[in-house]
Amino acid sequence: MTFTPTNRAKATEIVGRYPRPKSAILPLAHLAQDQDGWLTGDAMKEIAELVGVTPAEVLGTCSFYTMLKREPVGRLVVSVCTNVSCLVTGGPDVLAHLDARYADDDDVYVEEVECLAACGGAPALQVNYEFHENVTPESAEGVVEQYKAGELEPRTVSGTAATEGGSPASERPPAGYPGPQRASEEDGPETRLITKRLHARPDDSWTIEAALATGAYDGLRTALTMTPAAIGQEQVKASGLRGRGGAGFPAATKWSFLPEGSHPRYLVVNDDEGEPSTFKDRMLTERDPHQLIEGIVIAAFAIEAHLAFIYVRGEFALGYERLEQAVKDAYAQGFLGENILGSGFDLAVVIHRGAGAYICGEETALLESLEGERGMPRIRPPFPAIEGLYAKPTVVNNVETLSTLPHIIAMGGAKYAELGVGKSTGTRIFSLSGHVNRPGNYEVELGTTFRELIEAPDLGGGVPNGREVKFLIPGGASSQWLTGDHLDVPLDMDVVQQEYGVMLGSGAVMVFDDTTNPALVAWRLAKFFAHESCGKCTPCREGTGWIEKVLYRISHGLGRPEDLDLLVDVGDGISPGVVNAPFTQTTICPLGPSAVSAIASLDKYFRDEVIAMCRVSTTAGVPA
Repeated sequence: MTFTPTNRAKATEIVGRYPRPKSAILPLAHLAQDQDGWLTGDAMKEIAELVGVTPAEVLGTCSFYTMLKREPVGRLVVSVCTNVSCLVTGGPDVLAHLDARYADDDDVYVEEVECLAACGGAPALQVNYEFHENVTPESAEGVVEQYKAGELEPRTVSGTAATEGGSPASERPPAGYPGPQRASEEDGPETRLITKRLHARPDDSWTIEAALATGAYDGLRTALTMTPAAIGQEQVKASGLRGRGGAGFPAATKWSFLPEGSHPRYLVVNDDEGEPSTFKDRMLTERDPHQLIEGIVIAAFAIEAHLAFIYVRGEFALGYERLEQAVKDAYAQGFLGENILGSGFDLAVVIHRGAGAYICGEETALLESLEGERGMPRIRPPFPAIEGLYAKPTVVNNVETLSTLPHIIAMGGAKYAELGVGKSTGTRIFSLSGHVNRPGNYEVELGTTFRELIEAPDLGGGVPNGREVKFLIPGGASSQWLTGDHLDVPLDMDVVQQEYGVMLGSGAVMVFDDTTNPALVAWRLAKFFAHESCGKCTPCREGTGWIEKVLYRISHGLGRPEDLDLLVDVGDGISPGVVNAPFTQTTICPLGPSAVSAIASLDKYFRDEVIAMCRVSTTAGVPA
């Protein structure tokens, strides 16, 4: 037996949560790694026995996920982010310093990782599962030394709840917004609905006491007096709510695709936030899990689902811990379980941790991962609403989408639709990072301009040192870019797409000042997509790697004048029309086309600058 007797009992309980035992592979792998420090061969054999598959199948699944270590590593795993927001604030310097400092230290394992969803506090790192933000090379070393000396204890997370360890949650700075100056009940330029509790109760917003004192579950009480159809096809449809995960698809329409009378059906929550510079869902998970649970129950009631899964990004240890406690408290209060609030409606919730794979943010890849497989997207049709989790009808919604539901029910769908502009109704949380004085999460009405978001004193506060905005990425790494000439464009999903060819996507707005090399940013995004490609589709598997290589040589002084045209040609093979519409794609999911967005932006706005950069490299005699 590899698991200790205590962990063996936990493992058995974990397997029992799922309709199919194979779904327990990832949580059991986390349990084994937390126990032994890495995922041993014997542990994988025991996991195989517990879930009824072969050890090869367990290895095949676990080898897909970067958080699962299949060789011994140091007691302290220091994960340093160098993605775009950390790139422009010093992340590579932190990595280089720690790499050199601990190169011969067997106790410390330093690794470069992709976005940690801590972009409001860039540059950021994790020690095991503990976030540390706004670090410098020197302060990062100081943090590691505190762990080595035992002054700080690294957080570990088992398969059921956080073990003792980690800095106390009450001492941690609020995720996603910069400190006490934001912790007030005054909205200022924001229109706070789903972030209201975070500001009203900044010290304990995640607790059941704070939640109940500020109106939590009132929307659920109202919803349970309605019919499921009245919630989905009346209130939510009237609200105009569109998915907040990236695609912007109308939520009520998505729910309506479920085949009538087909049961069981499932609700799956996409909390696998991995889009570079997006950090709103981490904030909502850590700071207001009860709002999310309330939205889950409302949605499950509306679609007549009796089992819901929350797929939480593996790095979100504190969010997982608080969700676990919030679910327990919700059961104790009668908000989950059998006969919720005397309504006759039953709902169980299972929290499931991912293990480091951006692709699992794509809904079908998430479902594959939840079933215990490698997180590779499925060909559609059939769509998840018809054949989703375990081949049953399934709705997949984002954390922010579901967190909005209690407010729609409380105020009424029509009233909610009065917020925002056009078909972009309501409020959205925008994750603002990069070259701004006040990076963080801001909830504003859709229709607010980029200029207001970036420059308003109580929002972004402008660009440091009075510099100008050179360009911005308006909707996460998957979006094409805008320039400083577009600051007065409204945050309207339809306007930005139809008139400017970009998207609001995940709500991540990255700002870059006039000192920024756009080719360097494009390269770092290309490196991300090449790393995160699941490899299923040949154009993406091969093309993203070549894009990263060519952009590396351009951005590091080794470029050739013809390289930009080469990139456009490679991008056209992945996604014909990304550079020159109409847009199509040769891949199952949008990851491949997303990797081409930066190329299209370089070609559109910075072609002369990039070619000039390459000519300098050539004339300087740098080998190309």
